[in-house]
Amino acid sequence: MMNPRYYFKELWRYVNTAKSAVISSTVVIALAVLLLGIYVTISINSVRLMKMIRDKVEIDAYLVDSFKDSTSSKMINDIKTIGGIKSVRLFPKKSSKIFAEDFGKDILEVFDYNPLPASLKISLYDEYKSVDRIEK
Repeated sequence: MMNPRYYFKELWRYVNTAKSAVISSTVVIALAVLLLGIYVTISINSVRLMKMIRDKVEIDAYLVDSFKDSTSSKMINDIKTIGGIKSVRLFPKKSSKIFAEDFGKDILEVFDYNPLPASLKISLYDEYKSVDRIEK
């Protein structure tokens, strides 16, 4: 087995005789490692971003003004029987929770009246959060 001193001595001799080759190979290797690091970082972050976007997928169903609150529980139970539905929340016309959740203000602070119709917010299971599955 050779002495580590020998390796360092040979390395130093090579660096002194071929400086341009050592510098150029070092720069090329550094650039390759840098590009690989950038690629891995972008890949990991894009997967996280796609998951974050997919987690926010919900269906908003707006109801007509003549909708009666008395039929809401039957309608919600009927919707829950559809495959892939995780939960259904009813927001009556009087409620301005959706606006407050999305914009941080009560709707009556912005408008003199509530222009939002009654609505349903339907959450889906993860495997159903694709365009094809939602259309079915």
